[in-house]
Amino acid sequence: PDFPFLYGNFANIMAIFCLSIRNLTTKILNLATLALIFFCFALKSCNFAVLNLKTRIKIQMKLNKKLNGWIATKAIGLVGKIEYRRLIKACRYPEETAEKTLRGILKYAKDTEFGKKYGFAEILAAKNRDEFYALWRKNVPAKDFEFFRPMIERHEHGEADVLFPGRPRMYATTSGTTNKPKLCPMTDKYIDDVYGKMTRLWLYNFMLNRPKVFYGSFLNIVSRKVEGYVADGTIYGSVSSTLRSEAPGF
Repeated sequence: PDFPFLYGNFANIMAIFCLSIRNLTTKILNLATLALIFFCFALKSCNFAVLNLKTRIKIQMKLNKKLNGWIATKAIGLVGKIEYRRLIKACRYPEETAEKTLRGILKYAKDTEFGKKYGFAEILAAKNRDEFYALWRKNVPAKDFEFFRPMIERHEHGEADVLFPGRPRMYATTSGTTNKPKLCPMTDKYIDDVYGKMTRLWLYNFMLNRPKVFYGSFLNIVSRKVEGYVADGTIYGSVSSTLRSEAPGF
């Protein structure tokens, strides 16, 4: 009753335990969990009634920061290490990685209006790397944003499967220093497979250099999540703010 916040954090810790059991040895996980359970029960058994309210609040805040820091460090350590190892492996074989990445993008969008018009299926049918890139350069010439703006505006009015499958989750805004402001469509796939992985990798690398970075308070400075709505009601705003709002509570 004196420390209700512990139970919420303990539930978070158990969730991390369940998610990470494939990534750490069972022995270490069991020992860590048992130690945490022992700590929580030992803390609960202490008699804090002799302490005044101000002191008890300070203890609560200090312990809460430590638990949250431990949870965040372990969670980011687990997912970040996976992304880090994938990046290192990909960097060892840059040509294969580049081709695989481009093939994945073309396969994802080959049945869209844009993919059909520019022959994505034909490019994917290439039998070797040289033929693959030759067809890519032939079928899909480099264009600036203004070339894509009419197609993006069709998405804004609710059309699906124009540039990519379905409709975007949101639109990221630009300042418009070289032209009128741009609305860049952000799909679920992009946010999860590119932006999300990049963020986890960045946080993991930062944590390697600052191991105690999550054991304290945070000041998050991001732009507005919702700056407005396009014609079909989809929001446009800051991607960073969107990801921040979806971050776990700890």
